[in-house]
Amino acid sequence: MHRIATRFPLVLAISLGPAAGAALAVQGTREAACLPGVGDVARFGGDVGIGEPNPTAALHVDGDFVATGVKSFVQAHPEDPTREIWFVCLEGNEAGTYFRGTARLSGGSARIPVPEEFRLVTEPEGLTVQLTPVGKARLWLEEKSLEGILVRGDADVEFDYLVNGVRRGQAGFEPLRARASAPAPQAAPRGERPMPAIHRELAGGR
Repeated sequence: MHRIATRFPLVLAISLGPAAGAALAVQGTREAACLPGVGDVARFGGDVGIGEPNPTAALHVDGDFVATGVKSFVQAHPEDPTREIWFVCLEGNEAGTYFRGTARLSGGSARIPVPEEFRLVTEPEGLTVQLTPVGKARLWLEEKSLEGILVRGDADVEFDYLVNGVRRGQAGFEPLRARASAPAPQAAPRGERPMPAIHRELAGGR
């Protein structure tokens, strides 16, 4: 447990490593303070801002967030107090956005409105749409854009849809990059390690 002190009383309790149950666990205890050296800000109620002076969540980061482990949410088991439920974030090689839902064909067609929030944060190019009919029917896309999605079919059935896009401004995201620092040296596999000098002498100079 690492405690960060400033001119205020104890502001943050930050746990690092396996003992915290995760690589980083943050618990705030007082009102506001700047973390030394990086200008990060903690606010009343335990909210922490990194590059954000007015955090609106327990941890509010202005900028990219990088982790080598999984990103999880955890909640108490509703029926067994000795257990927890852990879900991990879906990961991919793009900064993806999506929305989904259920609609029904009428007269052989259905128009799916694109939610405003999805339209505002998604690139206009690169949309994909998956359709799953509930019942026997052939479905196809007539149109797809941020203005709306037009589905047609040969029977008026209900169907589920999943629309995927790319976050606006992130179309050029590069998932494969050069390392920022050189990797730590790795030990040679057993059997390939050089024999110490004393062992070579005992083995007859080999």
